[in-house]
Amino acid sequence: MLFAVWAMRVQFLILPLNGFQIVSTNMFAVTGRPKISILFSMLRQVIILIPCMLIFGKIWGLWGTTFAAPVADFCTVILTLALVLVEMRKLKEN
Repeated sequence: MLFAVWAMRVQFLILPLNGFQIVSTNMFAVTGRPKISILFSMLRQVIILIPCMLIFGKIWGLWGTTFAAPVADFCTVILTLALVLVEMRKLKEN
């Protein structure tokens, strides 16, 4: 039971930032950039999460796989933020 409580706390560390990533993905879909939208949808769950789970699991075992989701979420939010800032600059120029 202690592991379950600890694992849930770790999973919820970055959860508030996931909303930003979801809204940003929708922004790209609405502004006519569906490829970027699809990329960001896949980024967390496939492109970053699976390698993190494999690498962290090999290094730290079960504890590593627990940290894979927050790390993937954080990386996705950082990449999304960078691309949103670039996109906002383009929109201001137009």
